[in-house]
Amino acid sequence: MAALIISILGRVKAYAIRLDISKAMIEIASKNVFKHKVKDHVDLVVGDAHKLPFRDSSLDFILSTGTLHYLRDLAEFFRECSRALRKEGKALIYELSHDVSYKELKEQSARWKRPSRVLKLAALTHGIPRMEYVKGYVKAYLKGAFIQYNVRFKGMLTELVIRKY
Repeated sequence: MAALIISILGRVKAYAIRLDISKAMIEIASKNVFKHKVKDHVDLVVGDAHKLPFRDSSLDFILSTGTLHYLRDLAEFFRECSRALRKEGKALIYELSHDVSYKELKEQSARWKRPSRVLKLAALTHGIPRMEYVKGYVKAYLKGAFIQYNVRFKGMLTELVIRKY
């Protein structure tokens, strides 16, 4: 995730907050943001995604990658994202999904320049199947959170967008 923040900050003038429940991951991120000279644009916070340590309506944008499968209460996380977002804000939440066609797997492999078997294994062990967003537990948590959302499937990547209007 630190690499993603560094990449984004390299393209746009912005301020970012990296949140992780793991102090060790924050320490690694700290070394990376210092190394890439973006430490003045990033705050690193140890915290729980179920109880975001931010005031109501205080964030313009939330980006989460590969987090949902670690969370115990998705509805709480979704509500927290909505609570912390400012009006017109949005949260982009990305997860890998393994239940894609062979063609989609091969295309993703070519785009990401990674062997398809590695991507498939990563999605199997650290992802959420597409069907869970359509008719499974993720959809149930989204409905239970009473938020505005949209789900898009982009190859092996599932994009969940939460908006605050």
